[in-house]
Amino acid sequence: MVRFRFSKSNPNIHWHNDHEFRFENHMYDVVHQESTTDSLFLMCITDDQETSLFAQLSKLTNSHWNQSPAKKQSQQAVSALSTFYLSTNAEFTLSHVSQAHLQGSSFYFFIEKCWASSPDSPPPQGLA
Repeated sequence: MVRFRFSKSNPNIHWHNDHEFRFENHMYDVVHQESTTDSLFLMCITDDQETSLFAQLSKLTNSHWNQSPAKKQSQQAVSALSTFYLSTNAEFTLSHVSQAHLQGSSFYFFIEKCWASSPDSPPPQGLA
C-alpha cells in the first residue's frame, strides 16, 4: 500500500476514473480516500501492469511520431508560417499530442511568444 497526500489543486494528478489515477508516470488504484478542505488523502495500490502498458503505449506513439511524414510537413508549415507571423528572435514550440481515445489521430500546435506585427483587424461589416 502507498499513502499520498495531495493538494486538491495538484495539476500533476491525472484521474482516469473515480478510483484510478496516474502520477509521475505510475498508475495507482485507490483503495480508500479522505478529503479535507484543501487536501486529499489516498491509500493506493500500485498498478504495475497498467504502468507498463502506458509506458509501452508512449514508446509506440513516440516511435510512430518520429517516423511519421506528417512530422516533417508540420515542421515545414510552422517554419513557413513563422516567417510571416513571428519576429526573427521569436521562440516557439512545436508539440505533438496523440491520444488513444481519439483512435490514433493526432494534432499539432505551436505557441507563439511574440508577433512580428499585430494581426490585421477584421474588415468592417456591411461592405458589399
